[in-house]
Amino acid sequence: MNAARRLTDRRAPEPGEGAPTANTERTAMLKNDVYDLMETAAVLSKGLHRSTTVQKDAKGCTQCQQLWSYMRQADEEQLKRILAHLKQHFDREGSLS
Repeated sequence: MNAARRLTDRRAPEPGEGAPTANTERTAMLKNDVYDLMETAAVLSKGLHRSTTVQKDAKGCTQCQQLWSYMRQADEEQLKRILAHLKQHFDREGSLS
């Protein structure tokens, strides 16, 4: 595992990466697929939070307003799908590795 990934990636290490220690054996971590879904949901949610601001910023351009409206709808749909799938993970297997 390279140093940059160690500092920025909070996902579980790939098999064979890093030596297990007493701390890592006791630490529960999200599975990588669940972590990726949660991270993506957070990014979409932050974008949706900003959508009101960008819509106001685009008040002088009808095409920009339409584009931002379309993007908001698409992001809302993606977020709903991700959250529903995350719920399936939590219900089926829990989220920890």
